[in-house]
Amino acid sequence: MQHTIKSLLLLLFILLVSAQPASSSKSVRWWVSYNFVDNNLSVITGQATGIYTYAGLSVNDSGDFNCSNSDDSLTSHLKPYKDAGLTVTPALDITNSSLTSGTALANVDQVTEWAGRQKENGLIDGIMLDYEPTTSDSDWVEKYAAYIKALKTSLATVNVDLEMCTSAWGILDGHTVDSGYGIYADTGVNLMQSMSGTYFGTNITRNIENVELELKQGVSLEQLAVGIGTMIQDGCETGPGKWDYDWNEENLRAFIKEVDDLGAEKLVIWRADIDNEGDCTEEYFLDVAREWLEE
Repeated sequence: MQHTIKSLLLLLFILLVSAQPASSSKSVRWWVSYNFVDNNLSVITGQATGIYTYAGLSVNDSGDFNCSNSDDSLTSHLKPYKDAGLTVTPALDITNSSLTSGTALANVDQVTEWAGRQKENGLIDGIMLDYEPTTSDSDWVEKYAAYIKALKTSLATVNVDLEMCTSAWGILDGHTVDSGYGIYADTGVNLMQSMSGTYFGTNITRNIENVELELKQGVSLEQLAVGIGTMIQDGCETGPGKWDYDWNEENLRAFIKEVDDLGAEKLVIWRADIDNEGDCTEEYFLDVAREWLEE
């Protein structure tokens, strides 16, 4: 009898646990300007799990790392996002010469030293490589992959993620070498965010083909992040968006459904008004972001 009661209690426990809603692994991160922190938070709060921003991080031709903002500036501009429970990932730019000469590769520890300190300060979670050369030279692909792998390995020692942007042109398009996007995925980079390959709503079929190509070439669902450019409401007081990404609510929702069906978990939203930080993002982008996180 006692054994039967214990069995029934165990069964009840299992049923109760299985009835609990699974925690969502989906995320939405927004690109925002370094300035106008309050405005940025007012736009994305409730529709975001993290932000990307340009905080003045660069590697020069000699391979030396520099951040143009002081620690005090970084604290005042980044900590509010952390206090709001968001991840913070500043972008890093490297020069063409530093890549091709190998000086960037030789000095990855400089990036790691800075990143580790800011991680300890509670300001950042990762680094986003926003490197966009126009060349399609396969040698550059090999060198960039080697740099990514070395930097990823180094940053892992201070518990900082490394992420990268991909695109539909140059060495970022998945067509320059036989392994395509796989050469980058194999570096262990934590996340690969698509830019022009998915930013525009002009041709959803082509967007999906670009996402499918990434998956086919070895980008994992954990690494995959689908980028989308926003639309700005007409008559915005701060001016129109810098780019017209050609979305409407219907084609955006159709695209989101398709990437969801492919198993994507991460969306990245690029604000078309990132330079002037307007309050005019079309509401349906906010709705879609919020609904994505609620699934």
